[in-house]
Amino acid sequence: DATPPPVVEIIEAEPTPVPEAPVELPGLNDSDAFVLARMSAFETGAALLNLVTSEEVLRRFVVFVDNVAEGNLPQLDYPIRRLQQNIAVREVDTNLYEMQTVSYQRYTALIDGLAAVDPDVAVPLYRLVKPLLQEAYAEIGYPNRDFDATLLRAIDTVINARSAEGPFQLVKPRVMYLYADSEIESYSPVEKQLLRMGPQNAEKLKLALAQYRERLAAR
Repeated sequence: DATPPPVVEIIEAEPTPVPEAPVELPGLNDSDAFVLARMSAFETGAALLNLVTSEEVLRRFVVFVDNVAEGNLPQLDYPIRRLQQNIAVREVDTNLYEMQTVSYQRYTALIDGLAAVDPDVAVPLYRLVKPLLQEAYAEIGYPNRDFDATLLRAIDTVINARSAEGPFQLVKPRVMYLYADSEIESYSPVEKQLLRMGPQNAEKLKLALAQYRERLAAR
């Protein structure tokens, strides 16, 4: 009998990976188009661009985070667009009002839109533009402080914020409504903002931020 020919195993060489070219960051003053273009590439990018501001995106983000880390909110220049609807109240007595739960719905589209962003996509963008964020942070007086630590502190401020049971009664001594309950009125601006969002929106935001915290802390 003829001896069968030997079996020759052909092993294909694995292709050599081509390293990705480093991304050249723009200057901070010219960073809006760069950041917004990458946000638009997110799966929920179109919806996200309807929520965020289109000017000074990184600078506004830095100022916002720095304020929230202290329990405060900036007076101007939010990184997200301002709500157009006013708070809904019912007058129950002379200069005494009750916040209506329909007011919570003003924030639902915003919170849903932010919570829909995949943190595994957003965090790499954050890492990419971190040098620009650090530059913006230095501009407001912190040249030697790591912005990561401030961002984590801001996230913790929201996650650990106190809550309270509604319905909430309000007074209006001047232009702005205040909480009639002095204890609630003594809450930090961040805590009072979460109350205005309603418990479901606040919880949704806290759960989303917890995912970001896990990824940021694992660097």
